[in-house]
Amino acid sequence: MDDTDSKIIQFVLKKNSLKESLEAIRFSSGVVNRVYDIGGKYALKIEGEGGVAGEPILKPAADMTAKLLAKGAKVPKILDYGTVDGSEYILMEKVLGRNLSYDWMAFSDSQKEKVIEQLAEQLQIWHSIRFDDYCITMKSQKPFKNLQPAIERVTLEEINRIQKDKLSKEFLPSVETLEKFYYDNISNLDETGTAVLCHNDIHLENIFHQNGNLTAIIDLDWISQAPKDFELWKILDVVHAPKVTVEEHLEPLYGDYQMTKELGWLKKYYPKLFEVNNLANRIRLYYLDPLIEKAVDCQTGRWGENTLNQVAKKFVIFTKALGWMTY
Repeated sequence: MDDTDSKIIQFVLKKNSLKESLEAIRFSSGVVNRVYDIGGKYALKIEGEGGVAGEPILKPAADMTAKLLAKGAKVPKILDYGTVDGSEYILMEKVLGRNLSYDWMAFSDSQKEKVIEQLAEQLQIWHSIRFDDYCITMKSQKPFKNLQPAIERVTLEEINRIQKDKLSKEFLPSVETLEKFYYDNISNLDETGTAVLCHNDIHLENIFHQNGNLTAIIDLDWISQAPKDFELWKILDVVHAPKVTVEEHLEPLYGDYQMTKELGWLKKYYPKLFEVNNLANRIRLYYLDPLIEKAVDCQTGRWGENTLNQVAKKFVIFTKALGWMTY
């Protein structure tokens, strides 16, 4: 633990009249922000990298949590939100149960279906919260009245960062195909009045359960004001390769497992999520930004060879008809 986190932890403990002797243990998960278990009763999230200087990146999650709880959503209750020396923090109640990724592969089909049914119920609560503007993501604080420019803002930025002259011969045709697809299809997202609250990062590590009953959906870092089908790009990515989203020691357990049955159950219990015209191409457009962003990160040296291989596979999946989207 560095000095900054230690200072924030001590400040939060004192402010909330908690014992200063409570042990703080950092969770191994969490890519952007740093999360600590505080005495086994609380979770403290501290702002990490990825925000815009001077703009709060955790506040949207704090604001939306109250709205979600009021509607009966199962999300962690926030006890305190603030800043210390310019770094944001959120203090939450620790949720009941276990991370779903630890137990999913041991569940029977009936147990899995029960959880997916509950997930569908929760997503419908999320999607009942409506907005006049689109914002991808909410922490970007850049609202648009129309969906098309909201998606254009993030996707074009990544397309323009690609250094084509430095791409391998294997990568270049795929990148050019993605770019052409974007320009040929982005007008399909010319719409207004469909923005709802999307979690935008649904995967097993962000769902907790107790005895097979869903107890919480956590990690609101990537929440967005977007059409409800925007939720599907991440879900379909997880369907294709859930092991990419679990802790490293669990990856062998998941192997080449694909969550095709789970996607079928989600369609069964939340059919309206899929009842959108031109759904496949819409999801491809949503998927472009994170896909190209990862490729850019590989070019700049942020990720290594293993991630580069994943990106290569996803390029192929995208450009060769996205067979996993037909499950």
